[in-house]
Amino acid sequence: MNGISMDYVHNLLRLMLEQIGCAFRTRAHSLHLALLLALVVLTGCRARIDSVQVILDRHTKAIAKLPEEERSMLMPYGSPVAGEQAKNLLPVGVLGLEEARAIAVRANPDVHAAQARLASALARISEARARYFPTVTFTHTSTRTFQTPASRNRLGTVLQPTQQVPSDVESPTFALTTLLNAIRRPLFGAKDPKGDRNSFSEHSMAFTVAWTLFDGFVREAQLLGAKHLYHATGASLADIERLIVQAVDTSYYQVQLAEEQLRIARADEAFSQEQLEETEKLRAAGRATRADVDNFRVRVLAAQADVTAALGLQQTGRVLLTELMGLSGTLPPDLRLSHLADETEEEMAVPDPPPWIERALENRPDVIRLEHVLKNAKEELRATEGLFMPTIAISGSWGFD
Repeated sequence: MNGISMDYVHNLLRLMLEQIGCAFRTRAHSLHLALLLALVVLTGCRARIDSVQVILDRHTKAIAKLPEEERSMLMPYGSPVAGEQAKNLLPVGVLGLEEARAIAVRANPDVHAAQARLASALARISEARARYFPTVTFTHTSTRTFQTPASRNRLGTVLQPTQQVPSDVESPTFALTTLLNAIRRPLFGAKDPKGDRNSFSEHSMAFTVAWTLFDGFVREAQLLGAKHLYHATGASLADIERLIVQAVDTSYYQVQLAEEQLRIARADEAFSQEQLEETEKLRAAGRATRADVDNFRVRVLAAQADVTAALGLQQTGRVLLTELMGLSGTLPPDLRLSHLADETEEEMAVPDPPPWIERALENRPDVIRLEHVLKNAKEELRATEGLFMPTIAISGSWGFD
């Protein structure tokens, strides 16, 4: 069976080449078409697939083209880095707040996912623009038909439908005379079988070009919707970065506050321990009661509990800060955070709510994202309404059978 199938494939390919060669010999301009087809095939085979870094570079250039008010929403970031590579970004000695923000924006997995969604939204704009261009289709079909005479095999004769004639055997589906006629025939065919034995092949090839001229403004609505979706995705990236920066600030301030509480608790513990020792001396001299000693002992235990709570708060903040920066484990023990600076009078002043609310409504990325999502929904509605309008398209085809 393998030999027969391979011969069949070889014969089919030979017949296809003969048919195509005959068609090309009869059409002088078909040679140019064949060269163009070969060029298209080679170009498609050698087409380079964009890597992730190329997509990110193209995305960075697209971000640079955004208006200033929209680009200001995005946090400055470089190429994404993995968790293990993020350790190389850690400074030596003291980790500042700005450095912790920058590392978190570059290494946090949520930011990576948001960047990928933004690159996908940017590609959808190109996809929407592609609907304005014509489409070129190449089709080729080859079939091979083998003709077998009906009288070559007695089993084929038996299975063929015949007219029912009177016979000695009564059967609604089988006639005895048909069986007798089949037995009289040769088993594997007669010397001169009757019927069509000429096998034949059919080949067809065609180039088709189609171009939509008007589709009820569906393409325009889809393109505008893709742009609004891209801006919404960019605002979503800015919002994710804002939330991550806010979480980094909270964890960073938590560690600073815990360190100050730890310093105060240890000083309180040392003072209470000193007072406890002095009170025990006074009690030994008969100048203090046992209740006074127990009072200072309780203060020492309370100060020790405050030290333990401050240590737990400090370690929790460092672990959260590590996770937000996309690192594994915890921060190195020798890496310290900057000291908590004294607040200024401006920071402690009571803010005026209306200007801050107005500024938030104008600049909050989550609000801007919802606005673009609403605009995208309106464009989708326009695209759906455009389906009720007529479509004007032109198409042409060239080929042979």
